[in-house]
Amino acid sequence: MSAAVWKVAAGIVTVLVAAVIVTVATTAAARRETTPTPSAAAEQRCTAARSVGFAGGAEMMTKSNAAVEREFAAMAAMGARWVRIGIEWDVVEAERGTLDWRVPDRVITLAKKHGFQVLAVVFGTPEWARLPQEASSDAALPGSAARFGRFVRDAARHEGDRVQAWEIWNEPNLVFRSFPRPDVVRYHRLLIAASRAVKSVSPSTPVITGGLAPTGDDGINYSPSTFVKQLYALGDIDEWDGVGIHPYTFPALPEDTSTSTWNTYLRLDLVFDTMRQAGDGRKQVWITEFGAPTGGDPAKAVTEDDQKTAIMQILSRMAVDPLIGPTIIHSAVDRGGRNPDDIENHFGLMHTDFTPKPAYTAISEFTHC
Repeated sequence: MSAAVWKVAAGIVTVLVAAVIVTVATTAAARRETTPTPSAAAEQRCTAARSVGFAGGAEMMTKSNAAVEREFAAMAAMGARWVRIGIEWDVVEAERGTLDWRVPDRVITLAKKHGFQVLAVVFGTPEWARLPQEASSDAALPGSAARFGRFVRDAARHEGDRVQAWEIWNEPNLVFRSFPRPDVVRYHRLLIAASRAVKSVSPSTPVITGGLAPTGDDGINYSPSTFVKQLYALGDIDEWDGVGIHPYTFPALPEDTSTSTWNTYLRLDLVFDTMRQAGDGRKQVWITEFGAPTGGDPAKAVTEDDQKTAIMQILSRMAVDPLIGPTIIHSAVDRGGRNPDDIENHFGLMHTDFTPKPAYTAISEFTHC
C-alpha cells in the first residue's frame, strides 16, 4: 500500500483494548446467528491455517529467479499457501494487440513450483487504452470496460488452472489508483466485464473485487464501507464471489477501539452488513493485503512486537469467522532500498538478510494446524 494513503487516513492512535478480542468474535458469531460446535470450530481453525498467504509486491517482478525462489521458499517455510501476484495490463500489452506474458509467467511458474495457490490481481492501463484526457496518468482506469474484459479473458485463458482466484484492480477507492478520481460506477462496469471474462473461461474460479484501502470519505476518496455500499447499490452482485479489503491500521493495532471512526478492520461489520442486506451474506471478505512497517517514518512505523500483534489479531479473527477468506500479508521480506525513511521498505516479516522478526515465528505456529 502506498504511503500516500496515510495523507488522507484519519488519526494517529493510542493503545490496545484487549477485551475487543471477545467483542469482535461475538459480533462475528452474532452475524452468523449460530455458535459453532467444537468440531466446526476446529475445522474453521484449520481452514484459516490453510488460507494465509503473502503479497509478492511489484518489486518481485524484477528480481532474479534465485531471489524469487529464496523468497518463496521462506514463505513456504512459514506455512503460507497463497501468493498474490500482479498481472499488469500495461506491461503485458504495452502495444495494442501484442501480448507478452513473460513477466507474470516467470513469477507464477516459480510460485507453482513451490506449491502455492495464486491470487492474480489485474491492474494497470496501457496508455493506448486510457481515455484521451487521462492518458498522462499511470493510475488511469481503462477507458473501455469491454476492452479491459477482453484482456482479462486473454489472461484467464493464458494462465488457465495456474491461477486459483482473480482480483480485479488494486485499491480502486483511492485517487492514487483511479485517476482522476475514484468512480464506483465506472469500476462496477470494469468488474462486471472482468468477471464475465473469467467465468467464460473458468466458471468456478472466484473473482474478488479490488482490495479497498483504508481511507476516509474526504470528497475524493471513498472509505471501504462507502465504496462497497455504493457498489452493491448498482446491482449484478452475483457477478463477483468475494469482497477485497486492505485493513491496514498502522501505527495502531487493529483492535484499538479508539480508532473506530476510521479503522477499516473495526469497520468490517459495516461491509458485512451491506452484503447481508443485499442478500449476499454468505460471501467472504478476502483480506488481499495487510501488514505493518517496522521502520521508516516514526509516525507510522511500529515495533517488531507490535507488527506480530497486529498480524495475529487479524488471523485470530480469521480463525473463528468463516466469512473471512484468505488473508494475504504484505510482505515476507523487507524490500530494503536506498531510503531508510520509506515505510515501504520495512513491511517484511524478515529483514533483508532473511533473519526473522517475531511475526515470522507467530505465523509459522498459526499455519500448522
